[in-house]
Amino acid sequence: MLDVKSHGGKNYMTQTSLQIKDLCDRAKDFIKERKYSAAMELLNEAVALDKLSAWPVSTLGIVYFHQKQYDKAIECFRKALALDSSFVFPWNGLGKVYAEQQQYDKAIKSYRKAITLAGSFASPWNGLGNVYFHQKQFTKAIDHFQKALALDGSMPAPWNGLGNVYQKQELYDSAIECYNKAVEADATNPIPLRNLGNTYRDLQQFAEAIECYEKAIALSEKDPYRVKLLKRLIDDVRQKVESQKKLDENASVEAKILKATKDIANDVSRKNQQALVFLEEIYRDPNDMQFYLEVLQKWNSFTPIVAPHRNGSLGGGYYMRIENKGIVIDPGFNFIENFKSAAHFFAEIDIVIISHAHNDHTADLESILALLNKYNSEIKDSDDPQKESSIRQVLAKEAGIDASEVQQKDVEKEFLTSSRRKTLDIYMPLSVFVKFSGLIPLKASADYAIHIIEKKQSFDLGIMKLKIIDAKHPDIISDNCSAGFCFEFADMLLVYTGDSGWSKEIETQYINIRKNAKAKKIVLLAHLGGLKEHEEQYLLGSPDDYSHFYPHHLGRLGLCKLISSLNPSICFISEFGEELLGHRDKLSDVYQTHYPDTIFLPADIGLKYDFKKMQLWSITEVFRETREKSYDYVPIHEVSAYENVSECSIHYYSKKVAKEHLIEVVCSNCQTR
Repeated sequence: MLDVKSHGGKNYMTQTSLQIKDLCDRAKDFIKERKYSAAMELLNEAVALDKLSAWPVSTLGIVYFHQKQYDKAIECFRKALALDSSFVFPWNGLGKVYAEQQQYDKAIKSYRKAITLAGSFASPWNGLGNVYFHQKQFTKAIDHFQKALALDGSMPAPWNGLGNVYQKQELYDSAIECYNKAVEADATNPIPLRNLGNTYRDLQQFAEAIECYEKAIALSEKDPYRVKLLKRLIDDVRQKVESQKKLDENASVEAKILKATKDIANDVSRKNQQALVFLEEIYRDPNDMQFYLEVLQKWNSFTPIVAPHRNGSLGGGYYMRIENKGIVIDPGFNFIENFKSAAHFFAEIDIVIISHAHNDHTADLESILALLNKYNSEIKDSDDPQKESSIRQVLAKEAGIDASEVQQKDVEKEFLTSSRRKTLDIYMPLSVFVKFSGLIPLKASADYAIHIIEKKQSFDLGIMKLKIIDAKHPDIISDNCSAGFCFEFADMLLVYTGDSGWSKEIETQYINIRKNAKAKKIVLLAHLGGLKEHEEQYLLGSPDDYSHFYPHHLGRLGLCKLISSLNPSICFISEFGEELLGHRDKLSDVYQTHYPDTIFLPADIGLKYDFKKMQLWSITEVFRETREKSYDYVPIHEVSAYENVSECSIHYYSKKVAKEHLIEVVCSNCQTR
C-alpha cells in the first residue's frame, strides 16, 4: 500500500486502527479481482468503525468507478475530501472519473490539484498524459507520461500511454517498444497486449497480431465483452490471412490483379484512416474563450472552378471562433480544404451562416452536411473494430455482449440523447433553402436546425447578436434574398457586407448602422468584387447617380461610400476577382492613404484577427540563412501585407521586419518547392 503521509492527507497509518487498515488493504485486493461486492462489504465495515476516516470512503469511490457508477464515485471522492481536503487519492480519483466522462477540463483541474498536493505521485501525471492524448495534444501527452515514468519506472500505464501516442503518429517501432515495456511491467494486464496486437495488425504482421490477441484473451476471462472484442479482432485478422492464402494459390487474372494492387490498396486504406482524423471527436475546453476571425477565402466567383492557377485558385469562406462556438460564414469552393489546412477539425463547426445562393458562397454546404452525417455515424458505429468508443461498442461493453448483438434501434435511441451527438444551426435566406431543399430533411430527428433569415431580423445566439442587413445582389434563385450580417458584441460590431452593390437605400442603411453602434468599435469585412472601367465615368453625373457603380458588388466607388458612411476602425477588403492577383496589397495601400482613420488590409487565407487583443497573426521575424519565419500576434496598426504573385498568397508581417528580407525569404521558399 502507498504511504499516505508521502502523498498528502493525514497520517491514517498511525491514526486509524490497524483493523481499518487491514479492511482497506483486503478491499483493494478484491477490487483487483473484480469482486466488487466483497470489497464494498469490507469498506462499509471500515466506514462504520470510523466515520471521520477519508481512506475507506475514497476507496469506495474506486469501487464505484470500476463499476461505472460515476455519480456515486464522485460522491464518495467528494465526501473523502470534505473529511480531508489535502488527501491526494480522492483528487486523483475525481480526475479518473471526469476523464472517463470526457469532462476533460474538470479532469485536468483534479489531476493538477493532486500534483500540487503530492508532486512525486506518478498516477495524476499519467492521468494528465491520457487527457492530453485524447485532446490530440501529443507533445504534452508525451511529456506527462515521461514525467510519470521518471517518478515510477515500474508503472505500466505510462508505457501504454506512450505506445498509444506513437501508434497514433504511425511511429510503429516506438509504439511496439513502449507496449512491450508495459507488458514487462505488468504481465497480467491485457490492454497493452491488445494495443500491441493492433499495431502488428496495422503493419500487416498478422501472426504476431494473433499471438498478442490470444494472450490478451487468456488474461480477460472475467471480462466477457473484451474477450468477444478480441475474438472479433482475431477473426478479422485470420480472414485477411485466409484471403492472402487464396490469392497466392489462385492463378486467375482477377487474383493476379488483386495481388499486384495489394500495396496500393493498403496505402489507400491508410489514407482513408488518415482522412477520418478530420472527423474525430475532439475536446474543446469550455473555459477556452477565444474571439477571432479567420479568413479562409482567396478568390470570388466561378474562377476556382476553372483554376487558371494550379495551386492558387481557391475559393473558401470565413470562420469565427466566439467564446467556445465555431461559426462558418459562406462556405464556398474549397472551404473544407482550407479549413483542414488551417489545422481545424470538423468538430469545431457549430453554426453555419450563408448570405445568398451563389456557388462561391454555398458550394461546401453540401460537404458540411455530408461530413455531419459521417461524423455522427462514426459516433453511433464504426467499421473499425478497434474503435471502442462508438455507442454500439459502449452498449455492448455495458451488456457484456458482442457488438453485433446490439440492436440498431437501441443504438439510435441512445444516440438521440447522447451529449456526443453533433448538431448544427444553419442560417440561410429563402433562396438558399430552395436551392438545397432536396437535401434538407424536414424531420425532428435531423442533426441540424434550419433558420430562414430575412432582412432586419435579429437572432440572439447567446454568444452574440446576429442582425440581418440588406444587400443588393441577385443570385441564381432570387433577386431580393441576398443579405449581409452584423455581429454585435458588447463593445464591438463586425459588419459583413456579403456581396452587394451600392444604392441610396444601402447607403442609408450603413449610416444608420454607424449611428446605432454609438461608441462600439466597428470591424468591416467588405466584399469588393472587382474593378469596372465605367466606374471612372462617375464624375460625369450627379453625386446621387449610382449608375456608374459596379452593379452587384461594391467595387472601388461602393467601398469609398461604405467607408464614408460607416467610418470603421478596421477594413478587411475581401472577395477579390482573380484578375486582381498582384494588386491586392497595392489596392489596400491606396485606400489607406486616402482614409487614414481606418486600417486597411487585403483579406486572404491566413488572415487571423483577434477581436479582444486587436492583433493580427503575423510574421515577426525572418531568418535569411535558414529561410524560416516566426509568427505571433501583432497589434494590427503595426502590420503590413505583402502579396507574392507566384504563389497567389498574401503574407502579413510586423512592420519591424524589413520588407526586402521578408520578400527574399518568401520568394526563395517558392523557388525550392
